Amino acid sequence: DGECEESNETDEARTIEDIRIAKKNAHRFKTASDYLEAAKCYTDKGDLQKAKELYIDAIDICEKYLVGGFTEDTYRVKAECCRNFADIIKEEGHLENAMAFYQEALRIYKILKFYSPDYEQALSEVERRIKIFT
Repeated sequence: DGECEESNETDEARTIEDIRIAKKNAHRFKTASDYLEAAKCYTDKGDLQKAKELYIDAIDICEKYLVGGFTEDTYRVKAECCRNFADIIKEEGHLENAMAFYQEALRIYKILKFYSPDYEQALSEVERRIKIFT
């Protein structure tokens, strides 16, 4: 019984810490999300260099600041950035790098699908893009 109580207290402390970190870094997530949206606009306008910079900045923010446990929004933004960045660099002929970003998006969408079936379509799209390489 003592072990269970200790484990629950540890899990609760970890959850509280995750929430604290997420709240502390919420503005950074907003920045990453804003970068994603801006990158999509630049992609639509044909300014692929600026779009790539923003996708990478958003990925960096997700990786650097939002490490306090699983946050669906963080993973969603990172996966979408990886997928869109891969689309651009694939068209530029950087196939090996594109595959690495597609693989990362695939890994993330598999995690997200575990928590919500809403990500099935995104997962299928990335799998389809990866099949092009094989």
